[in-house]
Amino acid sequence: MSESNEDNLKNLIEIRRARQQAQSLRDQLAAEYLRLEEEYIDHPQTQSIDSERCEQGREAMRKAIAAADRAIASIDQALREMEQVRE
Repeated sequence: MSESNEDNLKNLIEIRRARQQAQSLRDQLAAEYLRLEEEYIDHPQTQSIDSERCEQGREAMRKAIAAADRAIASIDQALREMEQVRE
C-alpha cells in the first residue's frame, strides 16, 4: 500500500471515529431531552413555576439534537465522497 493510500485509510478511520462520537453525543442529547420531557410531564407543579425556562431548555435541546443530526449527515456525506475517490 502506498503512503498516500495508507494516509487516506487512516483519515477514513478517523472520520468514522468522529462519526461514532457524534452519534454517541446525539444519543446522549436525545436521552437527556426525553428525561426532561418526562420530568416536565411527571411534575406539573414545575410547569407553573418555571414554564418559560423549561420551554427554553427544551428548545435548546431540540436545537442541539438538530445540530448533531446535521453534523452526522455532513460526516456521512464526506465519507461517501472519500469512498468514491478511493475507488
